[in-house]
Amino acid sequence: MNILNYVAAASLLILSSFPALAQDKDSCRNDSSIRKNNDAGSVEVIDFDIPFYGRIKNKENSQLELSGMGFGLIYANTSDPLDFNVSRSIEIQPFCFYAEKYWQRNSLSLGLGILSRNFTMTGDTMLSRDEDGSILAGPYPAGSKPKLSRLSVFSITVPLLYSYNIKNGYGFSVGPVMEFNTKSVLKAKYSIDGNKLKDKYKFVHCNPITVDLMAQLNLKHFSLYVRYSPMDLMDSQWWPKMHQQVSFGVML
Repeated sequence: MNILNYVAAASLLILSSFPALAQDKDSCRNDSSIRKNNDAGSVEVIDFDIPFYGRIKNKENSQLELSGMGFGLIYANTSDPLDFNVSRSIEIQPFCFYAEKYWQRNSLSLGLGILSRNFTMTGDTMLSRDEDGSILAGPYPAGSKPKLSRLSVFSITVPLLYSYNIKNGYGFSVGPVMEFNTKSVLKAKYSIDGNKLKDKYKFVHCNPITVDLMAQLNLKHFSLYVRYSPMDLMDSQWWPKMHQQVSFGVML
């Protein structure tokens, strides 16, 4: 008998036991017990506790959930010479897994997701990296036609959110979001005499861990959110000063 036959036989055995389990579930005790016959012919009951047994029984109050995509615009409070264009600076959260615990109208969720943030410079200013690794903001090369200059940061996020359901899926969520910033890239595109050129620099000194504060207005099928970033995303030892960022958008 090959392994597939073993799996099929085990599956049939498990499925055939479900009706018996369903019949006995109403008679189960809150604690665990073993029943055995003693030498006198009477039934002896041995009680014992299983750690977290109550939590396992109440698992209908918990669930694992996959959120949809989030999309927002970023406003960065910066000092000269940095100036990012809000309408072209975007963040995208493709997905986030949440483990949620419910009680009455409240819930607490711990998540794991990814976040991509893209900051696009305004006008004729481009970002580049000096020989010593410092980040510079200055004009494009002479005679060039600018297309874009962008900083991209990729992060793994761990949100911890408290939510309150007012009624029928309408409510709010608030809490911190820890971000592990794993990758940062500078990219500049421009053309000279019709030739398209691109400058690209990797690992451009982002701070490895930051913490944001997030608030969501939950509207049943989607949410509106605001994310406030009080910590410096980029290392000020190498970068011109980037102050706080605020992003706002929609979460599906």
